Amino acid sequence: MEQNMNKTIWREAATGGLYLGLVYAALSMAAHFGKSLSGVATLCNALCFFSIAGFLYFYSRRVAALSGSAGFSFGQCFLFTLRMSLFAGVLAGVGQFVLVNWLDPQGFRDQMDLTVATLAENGMSEREVEAAGKLTMSMMKNPIVVVLGGVFGMVLYGGLIGLVVSFFAKRPADPFAEENRDGRSGSL
Repeated sequence: MEQNMNKTIWREAATGGLYLGLVYAALSMAAHFGKSLSGVATLCNALCFFSIAGFLYFYSRRVAALSGSAGFSFGQCFLFTLRMSLFAGVLAGVGQFVLVNWLDPQGFRDQMDLTVATLAENGMSEREVEAAGKLTMSMMKNPIVVVLGGVFGMVLYGGLIGLVVSFFAKRPADPFAEENRDGRSGSL
């Protein structure tokens, strides 16, 4: 029974992570392309936050209900939100890679130029600034690095939100479940 529940938890984390990752990637791209419009990026970022919280809560409550009388503790719930964030992070990283390398490479270069100029103003030598810029540009061309960065970021972000979500989504075990299974009544 425990093995079936573990498979169910991983399946639900993968399913929820798929949907969360797709929504997060789409909203992140919308925020990127809407940054020149007043309030669009802020709205998209707020929707990202609430979509993460909503997906984590929905799927955590779903798994808590599937756990039956065994319950779903805070720790189990938090671990589930981390698993779900892990899957979502893969899609978020893929979305970031597509955005930086195919959809808006010039926007990323402009952002890098601004960062390099800021570093130069803050006292870094020209050689150090140039090396940092080249390293960052080469890292953003590597899909593994970008996807791992997306996974790390989403697990961190989803984990912080998951701490709060787990408090509300946990489900205590049924204290009378063992008595009912033995055929004894709960009364004295």
